[in-house]
Amino acid sequence: MSFHDISFPMRIARGAIGGPVRRTNIATRKNGKEIRISSNANSLRHWQISSKNADLNDLAQVVDFYEARLGRLYAFRFRDPFDNKSCAPNNIPNHNDQKIGVGDGVNKSFQIVKNYGDAANIYARKISKPVLGSVLIAIDGVLKTGGFSIDYLTGMLNFTNAPNTGQIITAGFEFDCVARFDNEQLELSLDGQTNGHIADILINEVLS
Repeated sequence: MSFHDISFPMRIARGAIGGPVRRTNIATRKNGKEIRISSNANSLRHWQISSKNADLNDLAQVVDFYEARLGRLYAFRFRDPFDNKSCAPNNIPNHNDQKIGVGDGVNKSFQIVKNYGDAANIYARKISKPVLGSVLIAIDGVLKTGGFSIDYLTGMLNFTNAPNTGQIITAGFEFDCVARFDNEQLELSLDGQTNGHIADILINEVLS
């Protein structure tokens, strides 16, 4: 997938409206009962950004960013204003936030994930773009200060030595989404001498 490891301007992203999208095909039988089939295993986020009364310099930065991505062609990092940590939005990430695996004495590599849901069902979301320097790792609740590496382009955790059988691997982190523009055109308007807006910046999360 065509991807540029660069972040969408944060000042504009703070005005995003959106969240996870799950598509379900629903058919009704003759007896009135429904058949529901999920279209995909993963939810994908979609955002719409309103940039009214934005500083012209900020809008120019967005235009530069759009042109550099060649519109919808190249994906980029996008910081979801509502969901960008391993913990609750107002908390600070902790090394015990998310369970990402169980040791078997052989496997050295584990994908960083964020778990959503409740007692009835858990959805493990792959985190492929953790924020550089933000990842904390623990084994059986004990913070690790070495003996591992993080690939910040894939979200893979790699240990020097495989965790022992039954040991619980947990992580805390901040993260970005992989996303792309869904605009074929940016429509700009001048609201004043120093401010303006871009009508409906549309951004879609994509799987990586």
